Amino acid sequence: IRKAYLLPTPEHQDAMYAYLFYRILQRAENITLLYTTQADKAGQGEVSRFVQQLQFESGWNIQHTIMETEVFLPDNPIIEIKKSKGIIQQLNQILEGNHPGRKGLSPSGFTTYLECSLKFYFRQISGIRMPKEVEEEIDNRVLGNLLHLIMEKFYKKLMSETKSIHITAHSIEEQLKTLSSIIDEVFAEYYTLTIDEARHLSGQQLLVKNLIARFVTRIVELDKQYAPFDLLALELDSLKKEIQLENGKKVYIAGVIDRLDVKDNCLRIVDYKTGSDEIQFESVVTMFEDMGKYKGVLQTFYYALLVSSSEFYKHQQKVKPGLLNRVNIFDQDFQFGIRAEEDILEDVAPLLLEFELKVKSKIEEILDEEMAFRQTDDVAQCRKCEFNVICKKV
Repeated sequence: IRKAYLLPTPEHQDAMYAYLFYRILQRAENITLLYTTQADKAGQGEVSRFVQQLQFESGWNIQHTIMETEVFLPDNPIIEIKKSKGIIQQLNQILEGNHPGRKGLSPSGFTTYLECSLKFYFRQISGIRMPKEVEEEIDNRVLGNLLHLIMEKFYKKLMSETKSIHITAHSIEEQLKTLSSIIDEVFAEYYTLTIDEARHLSGQQLLVKNLIARFVTRIVELDKQYAPFDLLALELDSLKKEIQLENGKKVYIAGVIDRLDVKDNCLRIVDYKTGSDEIQFESVVTMFEDMGKYKGVLQTFYYALLVSSSEFYKHQQKVKPGLLNRVNIFDQDFQFGIRAEEDILEDVAPLLLEFELKVKSKIEEILDEEMAFRQTDDVAQCRKCEFNVICKKV
């Protein structure tokens, strides 16, 4: 159409550029033409067609020269933090339960040390906090916070209305009728919204809400199948266990347990996870060697160690920890618990002594003044670490 009405077309543009190019060269004696081989928005890293035309049609003596600048990147220095008296004092405060807001070494703090001792230093000792991301983004942290809040409110309301810790399939079915309003309440509190705004979300928040509703509904359905059971605790943060080190020093481990329930002399430790944490392990030793794979399982053992010395545990009672994550809860043949090799571990108690010895060994390592905080050699951990901008290993 443009040609039919004698309007400018791309060919006119090409003709204009060609004219200007050759006009500039017309009276020159020595010509130097440069082009970059790097592709970007301005070009594809190829020599201009006008230059190619000169090469093949001009008959001139054209010399080619490649110009490059060598780039030397300095090796990133190894970061090592030696344990000063001040650092040892802070470590003692954390492990003795005297640090503000801490009753002892938490499972997240412990697994952070196993992942990377330098990361442990940044988080636990120096207190570096990364800027918060936009809360509407769908990530495991946001999903996890909301899931815990909704499950806690759901069962607290149920027990308040029934005035009992005994949970039946019927009581769960009745409480399910209020699940939608509970989710609205939690979203309103979490995102600082009105109830009406929480009912009419959009964008990322709506996606988060739908995803969480699916998680919660499935978990409650599994609970209904497991009922009846007694719900002993929700978001339990009062437990701590004393561990005596080889030098006689007493330290404490502590943590927040998502849920404790009991049925048929089996005490279950329920840990909600919104990730795809591994639920199978080979041995206690391998659990400590591969944090990237067994972090979730190790944390459940940590909780079991806490519970085993608490008033919730009765002699001869089975202790069965388990993860409810976004993968396993939707299995048609779902079985609660963690797997030792292929079989569900029905009682973790026989393994807790070995586990406690490993925990004790690592705590002694944390307090060893001669062992500095160092970067991990596991680059896979560095890729997802919030402090990789400091270490620059990846």
